[in-house]
Amino acid sequence: MKKGESKMKKGESKMKELNEQEKFWLAVGPAYTSGGGTESPDERLNARPKFFRLFESLGNKDLSILEVGCNRGMNLSVLDSMGFKNLSGIDIVESAVSICQQNLPDADIRQGSILSLPWEDEQFDVVFSAGVLIHQHRTESLPVVMDEMARCAKSNILGLEDYNSISAAKNYRGRNDQYWAAPYDRFWKERFPQYDMVTRQMEGIRVVYRIDK
Repeated sequence: MKKGESKMKKGESKMKELNEQEKFWLAVGPAYTSGGGTESPDERLNARPKFFRLFESLGNKDLSILEVGCNRGMNLSVLDSMGFKNLSGIDIVESAVSICQQNLPDADIRQGSILSLPWEDEQFDVVFSAGVLIHQHRTESLPVVMDEMARCAKSNILGLEDYNSISAAKNYRGRNDQYWAAPYDRFWKERFPQYDMVTRQMEGIRVVYRIDK
């Protein structure tokens, strides 16, 4: 460690200058988090069966798994109930991170930016997002988040994101610059043609995919 640097504690990560999406979520995040506490892990599992079957298809409950944009940790709680115990997550909203840490005390949950993940290259067997890429600007933050997910993933990238055949901005909390339905599976193939798209299917309005590196 160089002189003048401080060692980060568990739950912390370096924060760079915020972009518009991060500023937006820091503003609306606490209300979003407080309004999302009624769903149980079983209800989430029943609502997204195809998505969570992707994890079962990997065939190993000892895999290290990172969720990018974990919010309160509902997806991680489902995975925990399924027997996955080597879990990590990151979110920019402090109140969401606090709840997630309380619900999953053995997981590595950190507050920070998904544009600069505070982990090493290929540190996780699996990196996934669920309803997070939809909030990234197509040409600005989305490529950065995808690159960071790919950097930290050793073997698999999983996703569940709202789908449209072309990128289409939707009104979200009174704004038209914070949510995009898009062909995220295709975006992954275009950015990383060397990766293998093992599974691609629809679950309601969302596309569910598994990518192997």
